[in-house]
Amino acid sequence: MDNLTHGLLGAAIGMVRRREGGPERAAPLTETDKAVVWAAVLAAELPDVDVFFGGGSPLASLVYHRGITHSLAAAPLLALAATGLVKLRWRRARTGVVYLWSLASLLLAHLVNDWMTGWGTRLLLPWSDARLALDWVPIVDPLYTLPLLVGVLVAWRRPHLRRRAAGAALVYLFLYAVGYRGLSHTWLTAQVRAHYQGQPVQALRVSPSLFSPVAWQVTVDLGDRYEQGTASLVRPYQVERVVAKAPEDPVVQALRRAPELKPFFDHYRFPVIEYRQTGDGYVAVLGDVRYQFRGRSLGYEVHLTPDLQVRRIVGGGW
Repeated sequence: MDNLTHGLLGAAIGMVRRREGGPERAAPLTETDKAVVWAAVLAAELPDVDVFFGGGSPLASLVYHRGITHSLAAAPLLALAATGLVKLRWRRARTGVVYLWSLASLLLAHLVNDWMTGWGTRLLLPWSDARLALDWVPIVDPLYTLPLLVGVLVAWRRPHLRRRAAGAALVYLFLYAVGYRGLSHTWLTAQVRAHYQGQPVQALRVSPSLFSPVAWQVTVDLGDRYEQGTASLVRPYQVERVVAKAPEDPVVQALRRAPELKPFFDHYRFPVIEYRQTGDGYVAVLGDVRYQFRGRSLGYEVHLTPDLQVRRIVGGGW
């Protein structure tokens, strides 16, 4: 999920707490009231500090982003860091209260948010490197973010409506993300699986469309080819595109075995591999069939030596 949404959701979580200063129309905010909101916002953003890890390596985002800082194990430590930073400004704020709301914000506004996207997150590190993804909401979703923005702005500009506005925004997000998106995804996935019953399905993904709140993109791996199409609650799934997979020749096998490329194949479950021979080896383009523009992959360029060893990797993925 984008950082604007993380921060807004953190603010809404902090604002829904009952104020210590008394009724919302009466006493001013206490230091704890202020610290809770700002710590919730900071905690909601802190896991993405991992974008600075990796030293500019082309595959750094796959290795480090949504890694250990996005895990349940690291959450208590990051919440403690958010609490400590905010306490530098509001020293008399109640540490325990600020910490608990920081932790709640980090878990709900960031980890759960990322879990609901198609990119997923590695919640179980360091015990498991599995990338968990519900694939319910797109990375950027105006129907998710804009009502949240309105709720936070009303809560900020109208102190007497603070808790109600923030609470209304949170209830809307739950109904939209879990009620509509989650249930739609579950039902459509079952429909697509029924469509392919009896066929050699190796992988199947139903993903939300970036451009439509009702359409879902379907990608299916059938061993020798990918099939893609669109499904919705009002229209049955139809295959719209078929992409042949590269044959498992020595070059493709070398790419799949290369330890340098393991992060790519772990993350991209529908890989598209194209290559050409050059004077000093091979140049391969690795992408994902879901992320192609005009038939061309948006991904990584891998240079191989004549004996099929990785010489260098170029590109920033998608």
